[in-house]
Amino acid sequence: MLRLIRAPLVFALLLAVALAAMLYGTGGQPSVAAPSAAAPAIEVGIAPTGRNSMEFVGIVDQDGLNFSYYGYVTHLYGITNTLLFANPLQQDETTARFTFHGAANMTGRSIISNVFNLNAAGTITFYFDPLPGADFDDPSSFIRGTAVATATTRFHNVLTVIAPDTGLASGVAELEQIATQPVELLGQSVQLGRNTLQQRFTYTGFGVRLEPATPRAVIIIAADGQVTGASTFLPQVLDGPASR
Repeated sequence: MLRLIRAPLVFALLLAVALAAMLYGTGGQPSVAAPSAAAPAIEVGIAPTGRNSMEFVGIVDQDGLNFSYYGYVTHLYGITNTLLFANPLQQDETTARFTFHGAANMTGRSIISNVFNLNAAGTITFYFDPLPGADFDDPSSFIRGTAVATATTRFHNVLTVIAPDTGLASGVAELEQIATQPVELLGQSVQLGRNTLQQRFTYTGFGVRLEPATPRAVIIIAADGQVTGASTFLPQVLDGPASR
């Protein structure tokens, strides 16, 4: 009889030990299950055909053959506009969570009458800063935070002179994304665009020439962009021997 009673007790004791090992492990502390694979980041800034993927405002500084540009995002497909700013009631560079900064070199320049036709090529990088505070008086302030996307750029800019040292700018920027880095927004992983994504931005603005000899100028712009596809390899006609 005693043996029959012991058998259930021993079984219950072994079961309790096994459960304790599962819950607490061997170190006496509750064990944490290995996290499951992270959910994929939510892609933003990739709008369907006919809708803007991104809108932004900024400044372009010209110094001879060199251009630098910086500003902030005012619309990003997939994110509520108010979330783009730390203070939705004050939507400017000081509260913008997504900013950009880039540089390009002039590749072509033609002038006919009072119309200047310019081409340039370079790169642009977008940044996310949960604690924004950019200042147009300090272009480097637009580089704060995490670099979330980088793209190569090609610009076609048309400047129409309307008065001495004053002109109206319009143009197109072709972007091809080459890098991306997800960030956390409201507890969710968010990714701006994706690698090889191509977009076409159109912009308008107002320009002032500061110094004619170099020349030096500043242009204030507003832009909107749409997705045009993904990169594909196409042969090009080169001005020298093709590399093999």
